[in-house]
Amino acid sequence: MIKAIKGEFRRAISLRLLVILLIPICLPMDTIVDWQWFFQSERLSVFYFYFHAVQFGGLFGRHFVSVFSAVPFCLSFVDEYKNGMSPYLYIKSRTPKRYLMAKHIVSVVTGGLTMAVGTALFLGGLACFLPLIHENDMLESLAYYPLLRAGNGEGYFICAVYFAFLSGALYAGVASVVSACVPNRYITAASPLVFSFLLSQSGISENSMFLFHLSRVLSMRMRLGSGSIAMSILYATAIVFFIVAVLGMVFVWRARRRIVYDA
Repeated sequence: MIKAIKGEFRRAISLRLLVILLIPICLPMDTIVDWQWFFQSERLSVFYFYFHAVQFGGLFGRHFVSVFSAVPFCLSFVDEYKNGMSPYLYIKSRTPKRYLMAKHIVSVVTGGLTMAVGTALFLGGLACFLPLIHENDMLESLAYYPLLRAGNGEGYFICAVYFAFLSGALYAGVASVVSACVPNRYITAASPLVFSFLLSQSGISENSMFLFHLSRVLSMRMRLGSGSIAMSILYATAIVFFIVAVLGMVFVWRARRRIVYDA
């Protein structure tokens, strides 16, 4: 398994990783009107732009940016299948199931890293010109208010990067399954956007409680449990990893049928 994962990671290192650079451009698009006050207002902060891009974001900050998590490696299965390479690689592998699971794992990890690094670049770029937080940002109703209050708020933005990784990993896991169900590059790339939109819509209504809470947790608008922040982050990590693992089993099952039976 480890050897297969290393091999897939080597394939993942390509020019597609440059999509990371598009994330810092995409995230602030929903607050483009506020950029005219970037160097004039003393009330703007890194938190202001992050809050309006991710927690209170619109089309770009919360939805369109999710597409970039699928680009680095989730399209690899589609490319191999379309080029007729999937049966050869499947047979060549001594353990086909491990080969497919390795492909899913690499898709998830690269998707998570893409979102995390892109978000870090966005926050770091803003921090070169703006303070991390402003006194008007100190709202006790925020789920992670203690981190925002401690120090200069560095802990809050470290968590923001980590939750970006969890979101990217989840989006990439969904795209991985879609690639095996519908081997089409455009549909696979767009699937995280559709999933992100459905997730946010479930957050408006409590009809689907699980998706409702998951949407709020990933956008740092809600903490799980009544314990410490560390336990809340641990719970969120466990939930995302469980979902990704289930998606991995679905991907392996569906990809195997796609390769062996072409169905």
